[in-house]
Amino acid sequence: MAFFRNSVVAVVIALALCSCGVRRQSIRDAATIQDGSGVMVARIVLIQQNASAGNPPVELSAIKQSSLTVAALVWEAQPGETFAVMTLPAGKYTWRGLYVGRKFSEFRNLLPFEVEPGQVNYVGDIVIAIDWSNPSRYGMRVIANQAASESYMRTAYPRLIAHHPLVASLTVDER
Repeated sequence: MAFFRNSVVAVVIALALCSCGVRRQSIRDAATIQDGSGVMVARIVLIQQNASAGNPPVELSAIKQSSLTVAALVWEAQPGETFAVMTLPAGKYTWRGLYVGRKFSEFRNLLPFEVEPGQVNYVGDIVIAIDWSNPSRYGMRVIANQAASESYMRTAYPRLIAHHPLVASLTVDER
């Protein structure tokens, strides 16, 4: 009986850890991309009103469409403009949700994008706006501004971009 109870506890803990997703940071500049993977590039713009030091983090997650329970990435948005540049296994993904402290919006597979193997895939500019005087008022939209990401990649990732040009693999907003 103790073995069964311990096994159940281990499974519950494993499931809880898996549901959190993988916190990713941008990769280093290199001339190669891991086999079976591609590089995802997104320009993340966080526009805040009435911000203060005590505000909770604003996080964005994406999942692989073939694995709807485990986030492939969790990205903490920083105020202003940042670029998410990360290696992901090739495949079809969707932005899963936007999380602002305890509040969240789930997108229900309505913001898909694809990561092609051996490519640097620009998936769009993710613009997040939040008014901290009423944290229930926040939103996200996806726009195409590939020129900004191309310029950033030439400066920050010259070896990668010299061997793998940036291709548009834009997020499709089906909301």
